[in-house]
Amino acid sequence: MLRKLQWLSASAAMVMFALLYTPPLHADDAATTQPSAAANGSITVNVLDSSGKPASGIRVRLTAGRAKGASPSTTRPAALTGTTDDNGAYTFSGVAPGDYSVSARVKGGARGTAKVTLSEGENGAAPTATVTVNLPAPQGG
Repeated sequence: MLRKLQWLSASAAMVMFALLYTPPLHADDAATTQPSAAANGSITVNVLDSSGKPASGIRVRLTAGRAKGASPSTTRPAALTGTTDDNGAYTFSGVAPGDYSVSARVKGGARGTAKVTLSEGENGAAPTATVTVNLPAPQGG
């Protein structure tokens, strides 16, 4: 009985040693053993009013297009929204590479749209894209 207890104790000690002293996986090891995913990036939207000046306080919306080859019934991801800063800019972060539609709207008024493609970054860098949306002149009335 004592011999069985010593054997179990020694086995448990070896398992604990293996668990506690296994070297960590280094970033270099992960790169060679796991496929790399495309890095998410950012899209900066610059909104200009009808005179070409930056338009602050404008609501912007980023909507993803349907993936190539996807059926028309495929659900699109939810749109992202934001409001331009004093320089007429807003940056959407954490955006996956792909085709997008951007719209900018003055509250209760004019709306401008543009298309933008966020390509995959080179050498693992996060991709970036910039698009300008021009707002039309307000309608007189």
